[in-house]
Amino acid sequence: MEEMILKRLLIGAILLSLLGSIVTPEIRRLREKIQDYRPGQWTIKDTGEGFERPSKVRLGVFGVQDSGKSSFLNSLHFAFKGGWEQVYVEKGEASNGGETIFRDPARLTDYVTTFDTRGLVDLSIYRVPEVIAEITGKRGINTRSWTKGEKIDCPIFILRYSSATGTRHCTKFLETLVPQVRNQLGGYPIMVVTFAKCISNQEEIIGDITRAGMEKGSVFLIENYTDVNHEMDSKKHIALLNILEACIKRADDSITFQWRKENETPQKSKCEIM
Repeated sequence: MEEMILKRLLIGAILLSLLGSIVTPEIRRLREKIQDYRPGQWTIKDTGEGFERPSKVRLGVFGVQDSGKSSFLNSLHFAFKGGWEQVYVEKGEASNGGETIFRDPARLTDYVTTFDTRGLVDLSIYRVPEVIAEITGKRGINTRSWTKGEKIDCPIFILRYSSATGTRHCTKFLETLVPQVRNQLGGYPIMVVTFAKCISNQEEIIGDITRAGMEKGSVFLIENYTDVNHEMDSKKHIALLNILEACIKRADDSITFQWRKENETPQKSKCEIM
């Protein structure tokens, strides 16, 4: 009797595991939508005539070491492409995080590129200038070079929540950073809180982050895949693809905002013409 119960439990566990690794219609829909994306397609802003579409949009991830930013990018690529690959490699054990080994930007599609930026020492107000310099392309992502780099169309900030510090360590950083990002790109950055399984008070954390200046719809919580734990989970794949979709949408709005900003006729000139 006990042996039969154990067999049924084992079969049930196997079935649940198989169901969790199915490529669902929603996964296929999101993958197709992202694959079909072309710069300028998803924007809500009217660009008017003469809009020059860039060849690609750039998603850049920022965060301190051990925050899970490289694992997050690897997880995005896995959810979209369907095969696990360490696109971004860290020194040390992947599960423990560490210093990212510098890599060239990785192509997600022909029109979407991801960047794993230099790791920040901390999320203090003093890091804002260097982050803005990377977003605007005034400083490249290579830690060995101070040369100019490519602009980031959607900055993604990774936060590893700690119950010991809460969000106090990044409050001033966000309060200073967010208005500058909105001024440069026309919208909010994306914030991803990693190691979500360890967070019991998720709504409270989101509330703290939004009070620091972030938009609630731009804050996501996720549990990353890692090199030692990347068995496909359909729900996690969908969550990651939803984040990726939001990042591309934000980047698309950003490129049209910047084009309009660069091509607007100054008010003074308009008055002189009139």
